[in-house]
Amino acid sequence: MFDSNGPTITDLIQGNVKYALAQDSALIAKMKSGAPIKIVYPASGVTTLSSNIAIDSKAPHAEVAKEFVNFALSQEGQKILAAGSDGDNNYESIVKGAPGKAGIRPSGIKWNELDASYSAKHENEIKQWFTENIVQK
Repeated sequence: MFDSNGPTITDLIQGNVKYALAQDSALIAKMKSGAPIKIVYPASGVTTLSSNIAIDSKAPHAEVAKEFVNFALSQEGQKILAAGSDGDNNYESIVKGAPGKAGIRPSGIKWNELDASYSAKHENEIKQWFTENIVQK
């Protein structure tokens, strides 16, 4: 396991490892391009990886930034984001009325949500644990 999806998935595709932990959206993109891999979702559930968007409190053009955020979170903005074909575009939108990517994941996946507040408060501890216990050196 490496600290990012790229080398982890490359090792999997090349047969250097028999299984890997990776973001499913990146795996889905590789599968769409013909990679001989499959995804197994554990019955105990999988963790969601939320995406965030924010405006710096000291942004010099905060109003323009707010317009962009509002657009990105609109149905139209989500439609544009979902239209891409790389791994980052294989996500489930939580915006009401936004288009989904039907059929990219099987039904019945148990999604385990993280406590964002806890994660933010313990970010450095979590990163240190991940580096010490997961990342290959």
